[in-house]
Amino acid sequence: MTRKFFFQKAAKKHVAAAGSQDVYVIEFTSKTQNSLDDVWAALVKPEKIAHWLTPVSGKLAKGGAFRLGDLAEGSIIVCEPKRRLGIGLIRGTARQMIDITFAEEGKGKSKQRSITVKITANLGDLPPGNWQKFGPAALGMGWELVAQALLEYLAAGQAAPRTGGTMAFAASAEGRAFCTQSFSGWRDAAIAGGADTGIMAGPAPSVLQIYTGLHP
Repeated sequence: MTRKFFFQKAAKKHVAAAGSQDVYVIEFTSKTQNSLDDVWAALVKPEKIAHWLTPVSGKLAKGGAFRLGDLAEGSIIVCEPKRRLGIGLIRGTARQMIDITFAEEGKGKSKQRSITVKITANLGDLPPGNWQKFGPAALGMGWELVAQALLEYLAAGQAAPRTGGTMAFAASAEGRAFCTQSFSGWRDAAIAGGADTGIMAGPAPSVLQIYTGLHP
């Protein structure tokens, strides 16, 4: 498994405002050597989602509605096994479209699978001035942590936490180091996009908490 998070390479290329003043899009990619069967199962089977993210209830099929514990509620808009998963998500009053696509590259033991996450939101669903102040972090901060927790879960196999793996990863030394690296990527992308980055000068865990609440 490749545990490196590819945000740093993807930041300038992929993180950008869409061609509209009302809709914003950010995108990042992570890679793994786990099979697409394993990755897909971890995203659609409730007992697996509970391990690496949080308990989920509802119908996890196209057109189905679900709830992610106390975190969010949503619906499955696109469901193409091992190819694409499209989710409409609501957290509080904020609405986001999460589009996850999968690809394979290489051969044999060196074969890798890429997981690309694209997050789309309307400007009206963000707090006033949020994008101008935080740049792409206004949409994406915390999502790359969720993606990395998924990869950690896949790598751990039977040794994976029985529930809430994202929280466990965020609280670990490795998770905090990852968040610091990720924070630097968001800061660089925000600066490149001309955002007011005053708050981005703070320590990574503090800024991450604003978006996710995962760090004390």
